[in-house]
Amino acid sequence: MTSNLDTLLETAAEVERLRDALRHSEALAAEAAHLEDVLGAAPRLQAAVGATAVAAEPVARELEREWVEQGPLVTVWQRAVDLAQLAEAAGADSAPYQADIDAARRQVEAARLATREQRERLTAVRDRLADVLLSAPLELDPPPPVADDARPEALRRDALELMRLADEAGSTAESAASEASDRLQSLNAELDSVGRPDALTAQIEELEQRLPHEVELGPDAPPSAAMRLRRAGLTVR
Repeated sequence: MTSNLDTLLETAAEVERLRDALRHSEALAAEAAHLEDVLGAAPRLQAAVGATAVAAEPVARELEREWVEQGPLVTVWQRAVDLAQLAEAAGADSAPYQADIDAARRQVEAARLATREQRERLTAVRDRLADVLLSAPLELDPPPPVADDARPEALRRDALELMRLADEAGSTAESAASEASDRLQSLNAELDSVGRPDALTAQIEELEQRLPHEVELGPDAPPSAAMRLRRAGLTVR
């Protein structure tokens, strides 16, 4: 009986040890899987960064051209508004200036129809980049929405900022991939030492088949025997 109990306790202890090893191995494997996702995402992020630069740069140049082109129109509009305000301040009739104000405003608004088209292009670029960043297994904030602004100078700032954020995300991804590669080597070495989850699970199942579901201990059994067997999942009487 003593020999059988000793064998049973040794097997139960080994099952418990392997279960602890399995929990540790599963945690390591989960971390390794995440790091592999990081490595896999890096090329997609680099491609998204490149696509953002390719798509946003000509938009930024076009917005700069429109900014320069619309500058004189905006100046004429502002001058007409200033003259009307000066007339009012002097107690004169500002009505004659209103026609100039309306004409200048219409010219600016007509010119900014093209600017709205650039905003739509920039928004599409921003949304594509945001989708990639949000789906990446990294803590990357999506770029802010493109401003609801008809001024080309404001949208040009958004285009340049989008390009900067894309480049920053690419650098972050590159750094994360390098760190993940180094850590993954360490994890794999540790997994080889601890045991892979599948192998440990198979060992546990094989040992569990040797254990009875229920054990009745005699009066000469050590006091700790029941506790050790129960930790292995056996029913003890």
